[in-house]
Parts: sequence; C-alpha cells; structure tokens
Amino acid sequence: MTTMIRIEYTDGTSETVRPTMRAMCMAEEHAIKEKWGSINDSPIRINLYMAYVALRISGKLDTPFDAWLDRVASTDVTEEETAETNPTA
Repeated sequence: MTTMIRIEYTDGTSETVRPTMRAMCMAEEHAIKEKWGSINDSPIRINLYMAYVALRISGKLDTPFDAWLDRVASTDVTEEETAETNPTA
C-alpha cells in the first residue's frame, strides 16, 4: 500500500504528494512532541504534517507549517495498492 495525499489550495491549485517513510516518521515524531496524540486521535493534522514534511524534503516548500496550512483548502488521503511481484511465479 502506498499513501497518497491530494492537496487542494485556496487559490484553486492542487498537488498530490507521496510521503516517504522519512516524512511519515518525522510526522509521527512531531505529533508525539506536540502532544497531538496518535493518528487515530488527530488524523487530519498528522496527515497534513506528513504532506508538509514530504514537500519540504522534496524542496518544493520552504514556508513554516502554519503559513502553508493557511493556504490549504482540503485534502484527500488514499491508500493505493502497489503491484507486488512473485519471484517464484
């Protein structure tokens, strides 16, 4: 499964982000530090932070989280199946 986050901005633009494991771990660490709770307690904020970190890591973003968040109108998080190959087939 691959997590994909589609972000719609207030200016009408959008982009899709595929967070890396590093981005996921950084979001988890930040959520613990900020006492947001688990992904079950704060799924919207944690997924947004995961997308934010993925954009920062990729070099597409350099603004602070809250400033970026002010531009976000909505998000859609999906899990996509990944093709698995069977080496014995």
